[in-house]
Amino acid sequence: MSRADALLATAPRKLSTAVEDDAVKSDCHNAGIHFAANSFAVQCAAGLGILAAGIWLETSRFPVGLNPEAGTRAMTDSPIAHEVPMVMAPWGIGCLVLWFYLITQAQHLENVETLRAREAEANARVQSNNPVSGATR
Repeated sequence: MSRADALLATAPRKLSTAVEDDAVKSDCHNAGIHFAANSFAVQCAAGLGILAAGIWLETSRFPVGLNPEAGTRAMTDSPIAHEVPMVMAPWGIGCLVLWFYLITQAQHLENVETLRAREAEANARVQSNNPVSGATR
């Protein structure tokens, strides 16, 4: 597995790590915003993929209603010449974006410990505010 493949395979984990990093930096848990933005980006990519496929078929002058038996070598070469750059460009951009992902494993572990300490502190505050024998009225 190449480094680029490994980067793309770990993208979902990187999102949750980025959520934790944001929670530490902003002192607020915004997981919903991050995952909603990710879902929106996936839907946009699907829509752009359909648009790109239409443009690809149009610019390669692929014949409508073609019988597969009637295809020529020139007909198959033209779509390949268009498809390879259209597939490789977004893949390469995705790899480049992930290449500059700046959260290291050590920083991730530090973020997890910080969040655990904050949670323990919040739980201790809740416990100290509760009477031992229950609420009195």
